[in-house]
Amino acid sequence: MALREDYVRYGQLLFKYRSYVPLVLIPFYLIVLYIKRDTLTNFTNDYDWTMLCFLISFLGIIIRSIAVGYAAPNTSGRNVVKQKADSLNTTGIYSIVRHPLYLGNSLIWLGISMRLHMFWVSLSVMLFFWMYYEKIMFTEEEYLRAKFGKVYEDWANSIPTLLPNFKKWKKNTNPFSFKKVLRQENDGVYALIVILFFIELSADYFHDFDINISLFWIYIISVFTFLYLLVKLLKKQTKLLK
Repeated sequence: MALREDYVRYGQLLFKYRSYVPLVLIPFYLIVLYIKRDTLTNFTNDYDWTMLCFLISFLGIIIRSIAVGYAAPNTSGRNVVKQKADSLNTTGIYSIVRHPLYLGNSLIWLGISMRLHMFWVSLSVMLFFWMYYEKIMFTEEEYLRAKFGKVYEDWANSIPTLLPNFKKWKKNTNPFSFKKVLRQENDGVYALIVILFFIELSADYFHDFDINISLFWIYIISVFTFLYLLVKLLKKQTKLLK
């Protein structure tokens, strides 16, 4: 089988499980925290660094939200069975970067990895995501090239893959849908909070084999859990987010 077909085949597999594959990093984080447990003295009290890491991850969420909120119907979704695109997004954030969703994801996991205070961990995570997303992006682009032909090729040839070129900016042609963002991004936002909270608990436990949850994290996890459940309730029991 040719390398191109191999890339598409592996990309389709990773695309199907793209929401779960990054979770393999959690055991990696736990192993690193355990090995470095003697250096975790000030880990859980470093609120400034925690906020910086959260802001980097939150920037990733903002990028994803912009891409999702302005995307045309039946594009930029969370479909996993097969590729799907009824039209081609070329304005707004898609006018400066071809894969804003994966750019957002990379920033989310960069913020999480930075929380461990180890440069080599963040570098390893970014290399992992590049190898992981490269095949998915290749597969998606093959699908779009086959469906939209020269229109796609002309756009793709002028727009960078993951590093935005702000000089290319074109105003959005679609209205922003906050409801769509709530529907699609609620799980991702809450997952970010839970993972950061889990890292805090793990670091605290590995340091002295005891858990002391700070008021800061009690407040954060409580607020985001309430908001997460509220959005879930609105999605299932009402038509407000339709």
